[in-house]
Amino acid sequence: MRKGIKIASFSAGLAALLLIAPAYALDMNKNIRIDAGSNTGGQSSVNGNIFVGKGSVIDGSLETVNGSIRVEEDVTLKNAETVNGTIRIASGSSVEDVSSVNGSIRLAENVNITGEIQVVNGNISLVAGSKVADDVSNVNGEISLSGAEVGGNLSTVTATCHLMMARRCVAT
Repeated sequence: MRKGIKIASFSAGLAALLLIAPAYALDMNKNIRIDAGSNTGGQSSVNGNIFVGKGSVIDGSLETVNGSIRVEEDVTLKNAETVNGTIRIASGSSVEDVSSVNGSIRLAENVNITGEIQVVNGNISLVAGSKVADDVSNVNGEISLSGAEVGGNLSTVTATCHLMMARRCVAT
């Protein structure tokens, strides 16, 4: 009897998740490609990557579990978040907040982060001309800043920090 109730409860929960997933633009087991120059809302995926074409404007967040996010040049988006995946943002792009668990974040030249960057179990790499208005934090990984600006705190827990030709970096 108990086993039947557990199976029924699990099945009901799974059915509910599958019913609400389309309402949140959640795609499972497939990649999402946003064409260059597009203007769209947020996108999310489980077991798939998200690719954003040059010059796109994303009014919401990009989120993926077990996938990576790749953003081409001159893109504007609200947030980028991954669990078990990497985030790469190309030159000239602007993002509010960027975060990853079990993945790395890499910003190209002249990327503007208007909020913060957070990583747990991964690396952060910022190069010349990139700016982060708020904090950069990492738990268990590496932070590499080469000519990038950080307006808030730089914090680590068991992480290695490399500062090269930094214009402005405040460390706590």
